[in-house]
Amino acid sequence: MKVLAVNHFFEQDLHVLQAFAPQHEVRAIPYAWIRELSTQIFPDENYRVFESYSEPGFAEREQVWDERMRPLIEHVRARFPFEIVILPSDAIFYLRVLVRWCQRNGVPCVVTQKETSITDATMQEYAAKLRDHLPFHADHMTINSERHKSFWVSTGADPESITVTGQPRFDDHVRVSEAERRPGPPRILFLSYVSTAYLPITSDLKSWSQLHTESLEVLAEAARTGAEVVVKPHPQQDEIALQEVRDARARLGDSDGSFELVGGRLDTRKLIHDADVVVGFQTTALYEAVIAGKPVIYTNWTVPPDVEPRLLDYEGFGEALVTVRTPQAFRDALVGRLDAIRAGTPPPAMDPGAKQHAEFQLGPLDGKACERTWHVLESRAGQAPAVAPPSTPRALGRRKLAHLCVRVLHELGGRKNDRLRATRFRLRNEIKLLGEIPLVEGLFG
Repeated sequence: MKVLAVNHFFEQDLHVLQAFAPQHEVRAIPYAWIRELSTQIFPDENYRVFESYSEPGFAEREQVWDERMRPLIEHVRARFPFEIVILPSDAIFYLRVLVRWCQRNGVPCVVTQKETSITDATMQEYAAKLRDHLPFHADHMTINSERHKSFWVSTGADPESITVTGQPRFDDHVRVSEAERRPGPPRILFLSYVSTAYLPITSDLKSWSQLHTESLEVLAEAARTGAEVVVKPHPQQDEIALQEVRDARARLGDSDGSFELVGGRLDTRKLIHDADVVVGFQTTALYEAVIAGKPVIYTNWTVPPDVEPRLLDYEGFGEALVTVRTPQAFRDALVGRLDAIRAGTPPPAMDPGAKQHAEFQLGPLDGKACERTWHVLESRAGQAPAVAPPSTPRALGRRKLAHLCVRVLHELGGRKNDRLRATRFRLRNEIKLLGEIPLVEGLFG
């Protein structure tokens, strides 16, 4: 089966799906070139304001967008006769052009939902916006958990169109949770974050800079004692938080350990597997670390009362996930964990109650999410019409493909300016991140 995917911070799931079923052929299109084309048609507010999807003129712009994309999609299919399209979400308005094209042409389009954990506040507020302005539109959705399914049902989606499969990328955590510790000094993984994550506009607190900076100071102290600190930014990290990391590293100077800032799009699963302790704030990756058998420290201070209900819940994991509410409590918890590692003491095990709590957020953790996801994709693709094989396409190198992406942008109305140079850079990064997932050969030529 030939599968066309759009990669929107989705490469980890694509990698494990392809590795699980090598008999199928998965190829991907980086989302960046679709988004850049869409900016020639849609105004800025459509990328920021849900209500704008219901305003006069949006439906007309969608029709123009469909006509602009139709020959490009058909061009792709002539070179790669895909039998099904998978998206990480159809709540990204400019990607819904693929849903509409598939429905007009009898090709199944399935959302293999990339999002996992969800707060109670999001379930209430975001669901209403989706229901009113951008309801679920694809043929089917695979999703990680019953909790997350209930969210989409509350947006108006048909329950029969959603299958709970677990999250494909979580299968790796289940398989490696019993792996032996790597040799060397203790390694701390700090999952950095966007400085305004989960903060409503009405909150008196305008950023998490104090929490972030004070956490980095404690981590720098650990590096001075010989620990290795790896800081993983969020893929969409803002420059303020990144500069705070750089400043902490600069203040550290020479030490017996190390303090490394890695790329925001590196595979978080591998970083978790290589870590001895995982530290963070408001990220699904903390749940992932628990199921991978890693001790987790959740930093939570400076949180105003009006924001607390909007945050993810990390209670109920016992010793496997400890919440600290002051910098000193963080320091004490981290020192205690590092001392245990140096003494060879195994990390605290996740008890059955904690596993049940993790599955409430993440869905089934039995290592079979890929299997269930492929079952859905195969059954949906069985309804697709046969496609005549195309002529052999002209293969394109990755670097050349990035240049051709930008050339297409230019031919369709773009100009050689800073934005296009930035687009070329993003496209090259997307192509590199896809790794063993091929792009569509001959995509633009």
